[in-house]
Amino acid sequence: DGETGLLCRPKDVTDLRDKMLSILELGWEGRRQMGLKGRQLMENRYDVRFVVSAYLQQIQRTLSSKIDQ
Repeated sequence: DGETGLLCRPKDVTDLRDKMLSILELGWEGRRQMGLKGRQLMENRYDVRFVVSAYLQQIQRTLSSKIDQ
């Protein structure tokens, strides 16, 4: 929270308002940096190759456990 984006408590309008104000207070460069870091995090964590690889590994583990039974 605060480096790659901000999290708000669910259904908490006051928290949402506070986070929106803090984004405005960052200034242009601070918002730009946060956006770049957030994008990099998403590209690294949710790259299609990573996601497909994780799915294939899980399928392999599931199939292996079924064969061993």
